[in-house]
Amino acid sequence: MVDAAVVSAVAGSVSALAGTASSIAAWRSALASRKAARESQEALGYATRPYLTFHTVRDNLPDAATTETVEIRNTAAFSAENVQVLVHDSNGRLVGSGGLPSMKAQTPNSWTPGAALQIELSGLTPLQNVGDTRSLTATIRASDVQRILRWEQQIRLVRKVLPPTDSDPRSLIDTEVYEVSEPRTIAKSG
Repeated sequence: MVDAAVVSAVAGSVSALAGTASSIAAWRSALASRKAARESQEALGYATRPYLTFHTVRDNLPDAATTETVEIRNTAAFSAENVQVLVHDSNGRLVGSGGLPSMKAQTPNSWTPGAALQIELSGLTPLQNVGDTRSLTATIRASDVQRILRWEQQIRLVRKVLPPTDSDPRSLIDTEVYEVSEPRTIAKSG
């Protein structure tokens, strides 16, 4: 005959093993859930990423000015947070910087851009003679509206004095904007 204590001990061991297996399954489920939540949060950061533009507010007539104002605008559907901008000339010298804690989004269903950050640049090469060229590169960093991801993009603005044409006897400044790098994530914000 089987001893009742042995049966009880075996039943307790089987019960303990089942409890351990159940605990392991719950732990693995919690890890999978945590990973899915993290991935969902990161997807939200991608969906609400800021899209910032860079342009000059100077007119297109040549002059001897060594200063210029540039604007950074948010054309995304969501606000950009913790916006930081560094502007360098073609020699890599810092000519201006600025930032905002928050930059409003573009007005929905309109062409009206959101808030603008104006940065005064100084120590620039004058644009006064035909062929004079100025190249500026802005490194723009911002977080999405939920501060999930940190984004960085680079935009280059090239201005050149063009010769007069038959249709316009004045020399004018042509401005071209290049996206040097697509916006990319550089860090998790939170």
